[in-house]
Amino acid sequence: MIRFTALFLLLSAGILVGTPNSSAEPTKEPDASGLPWAIGDREPDDTDLSAFAKDFCVEMRKYNGLSGGDPKPDAARLRKYFDPRFLEKHNLADDEFPVQMAPVFPIYTMQIADDRKTILCVVGTKENASAKDLVKEGILLRVIVHEKKLYLSPEKGPDPKTKTFTPWILRMKL
Repeated sequence: MIRFTALFLLLSAGILVGTPNSSAEPTKEPDASGLPWAIGDREPDDTDLSAFAKDFCVEMRKYNGLSGGDPKPDAARLRKYFDPRFLEKHNLADDEFPVQMAPVFPIYTMQIADDRKTILCVVGTKENASAKDLVKEGILLRVIVHEKKLYLSPEKGPDPKTKTFTPWILRMKL
């Protein structure tokens, strides 16, 4: 018992007084660019990919106008998730942002494919604003690394007739 008490006191003293390295430089502040998915010069790990996909689903929840977030749809807030090359190629960098959004409610799971670029998000959605029951859907996202950051890379550009595009490769009821 005395040994444990002595060990506890020594550890406490080391924590309170500090260790010899406690005067080292403080850790860097997080990236202030507003992009929490900046990954630097490394390959994204499972946590990076899952957090990015979850963050995107949460943003769709907030800004689609149906999920109890902002009552007015605001798709432009999702622009930061998309590959800047895709946005430039399809003239989507400014003005209106004609992306389709899913009214995401619960997020059940995120599954990263073996290619490390495809993420299956299983979520609850509603078919329309007046629907009472949730529908379980799979949303398949494609993620790329560009300029040390994660982005969505849609398969297709905007539809020529409707001028809208989907951020997912596939969306289907389960």
